[in-house]
Amino acid sequence: MKNIFLLLLMAINVVSCTHMYYAPNTANIPLLTEKDEMRINAFYASGSESKFRGGELQVAYALKKNWGVMLNGFTGGRTENTGSYDEKGHGTYGEIGLGYSTTFDKNKFWVSEVYAGAGKGVVESDYGMGDRSTIGLTKIFLQPSLGFKSKHVEVGLSSRMGIVNWKTKESIIMYPKNADQLPDLQYVADHPSFFVFEPGFIVRAGGENVKVQTGFALSNSKISSRSSGASLGESCTFNLGISFRFNTRTK
Repeated sequence: MKNIFLLLLMAINVVSCTHMYYAPNTANIPLLTEKDEMRINAFYASGSESKFRGGELQVAYALKKNWGVMLNGFTGGRTENTGSYDEKGHGTYGEIGLGYSTTFDKNKFWVSEVYAGAGKGVVESDYGMGDRSTIGLTKIFLQPSLGFKSKHVEVGLSSRMGIVNWKTKESIIMYPKNADQLPDLQYVADHPSFFVFEPGFIVRAGGENVKVQTGFALSNSKISSRSSGASLGESCTFNLGISFRFNTRTK
């Protein structure tokens, strides 16, 4: 069982003076089917609207035949030059989950699983000219998934649901040009929590124990502040990377 929180979640600017404060992580769909089975995934990740760039790391381990634990993380962000100064956004997030999985055909090709867990992250935004903000996030989630698992191909579909709580831990807005960030930060203060529905899809292909993986995650978090109309959340993220599977059982 792992005991380290790693990364996931972000703040990035899409265009000048527009920052995002939430994005969905890639669904970890490990499809564990035997005791002591472990899966490690490492990805390059990006956002469809915010164009953030980052990396993800996922670990899952079968404590027993049907019970598993997973840890997921992300770090990422973006820097953009507005013409007179740089604006930056960066975030880290980590989560842990406990789940139950089972096969329901005699060949053990089809796997259903459900994980529940919680995570914590921080979003740091630099608006330029010394102005900045820091937002802390926590999240609880439930993630049912269905997958197909064969020797060379694996496919998974998840429907994650969760509650996100966020709070501004620091806010310094003094430069007049950055005043349009104030309605967004006020929206965070006025809406300390929100519900997210985040379906995800992944496909893995390759050898028995090493596969290439790609996929995407959607989110209804494309929320907007009432005053600025700016989107505060990313609606879709993509990933591409590698997946390792092995059994840690001592023979």
